[in-house]
Amino acid sequence: MPRFLYPPPWRPPVWLGAALLLTIAGGCKKDEPKLPDATQHGANTFGCKIDGKVWTPGGATTPSGKPQKFTVYYSTARTAWSPATIGRFALNAYRENDDHDDVVLLAIDSLTGPGTYPLHERTPPYPSQTPYPNHGAFLVSRPGTASYITSPTHTGSITITRLDTAARIVAGTFSFTAGPYSGTTSTISVTDGRFDINYGSY
Repeated sequence: MPRFLYPPPWRPPVWLGAALLLTIAGGCKKDEPKLPDATQHGANTFGCKIDGKVWTPGGATTPSGKPQKFTVYYSTARTAWSPATIGRFALNAYRENDDHDDVVLLAIDSLTGPGTYPLHERTPPYPSQTPYPNHGAFLVSRPGTASYITSPTHTGSITITRLDTAARIVAGTFSFTAGPYSGTTSTISVTDGRFDINYGSY
């Protein structure tokens, strides 16, 4: 009686199993944020790198529950709050998610048009001070609590590339180092900053 030789059951090679595991692990990794392009048409974008890691706003909400990436203040007339200075500017960008709750802040005492403005003052972060000088800051509420701010020894600059008061658009780039203000002894580096905001909508 003839014997039939059946092929053995197929078993995947070891390398195929390892490759499959790597593919699954890669698919579970969170998407890394990317910096927005440095535009000048009111795209409502903001981003920078903090100690080399990309930082972009998102996740925060107003008391009424609306999404809130930024708050922008720009004075074009003298008011009771700002009687002496026209052009006072402050921009806060907020990030809130499962891991972080923090704010990047930029302030210029007298923004008059496109150009480069130094960030070099040490002062309580906006809005605690009145008036407030040119400064940049990074304020952390989670994890932990810490405030980093510019000073005469920790400096930087902000370059306004467009200021259109008719269209209510402000755009620019920035970078600075910020030293410890409270809750920390460290210094941080903020680089590759850019923003393009229609401040009429914020």
